[in-house]
Amino acid sequence: GAGARLARRTRTEWATAAADWARQPMVAPVLAELYRSVAAEHGRTTATTNEDDDSALGVLRRLIERSPEAMVLVYEGRVIVDELFLKKEKHRKHALFIAALIEKGFHVPNAAYAYSGNSTGLCSAAPEDAVPCLVIAKRSGPAQRGVLVPNPYFHDVDFWDAVRTSIRKAASLRPFDERLGRAFWRGHIANAFTLRPPEDPFAEKCDDEVGNYARLAAATASRAYPDVVDVKCWHLAKCLDIRDDRTLQCEGLAYTPEMRRSRDDPATITQEGHVPKENFTHYQFVVNLPGSTQGSYSRNLNHLWF
Repeated sequence: GAGARLARRTRTEWATAAADWARQPMVAPVLAELYRSVAAEHGRTTATTNEDDDSALGVLRRLIERSPEAMVLVYEGRVIVDELFLKKEKHRKHALFIAALIEKGFHVPNAAYAYSGNSTGLCSAAPEDAVPCLVIAKRSGPAQRGVLVPNPYFHDVDFWDAVRTSIRKAASLRPFDERLGRAFWRGHIANAFTLRPPEDPFAEKCDDEVGNYARLAAATASRAYPDVVDVKCWHLAKCLDIRDDRTLQCEGLAYTPEMRRSRDDPATITQEGHVPKENFTHYQFVVNLPGSTQGSYSRNLNHLWF
């Protein structure tokens, strides 16, 4: 869009910005883990077609035959994926991210790899297939398989730069004292007992329910204290599968009577309609609640810094 075009930078400008970012003290551990994960993965797999054609073709063949839903092939400036890959939102955004780097003139070598947008870092390609896997998280720690790459919720660098600029502009037009004095949040409430695939080794159901419990509690507070809390589901269909604590019990996560009312009638905690990020600036307070899939990071945090 026009906003994205206005925010675009040249390759040199991006390289300068990246160098400035890399010099920040807080970035050092991020880069250290990135390089460590690359070195560890390189010892297990062969990723680039420039190094060894036989080995690279073997990687590609195994990806096509066994993991088409996770396969990414970068070849001569093109990003090639299977239709199955495009079924997941994070996968589509990852492909667009790589394509954007190529379009900006950055050198992206020919490569074949598996990609995981899973919040735990679970890679669908089997370890014995010896294919490289790019992941956005490592729930079990640094030793977990995979090379860390950016979370695709940031889209690509132009898009995020445009979003950030737009939010800051909206915020500058609304002095704090003129904003609504309520705590604001919009999102969904999931159910860890039905959300996780059974083969996911990180599927610790009750541990993963922490985020959904917090979301349900906060949304319920909106009904009790509407003058100070505005926490809602943004679409009723996104809150119809709330855990039923009568049959799926978790220690320490028992619902209050009011939370049970929300579970049984989620329409009472729903306000239909997506709220643009710029409109978050109508409120004095924006709430960051835990993620719905494992109760940790939520992408909502991405745009609350502005």
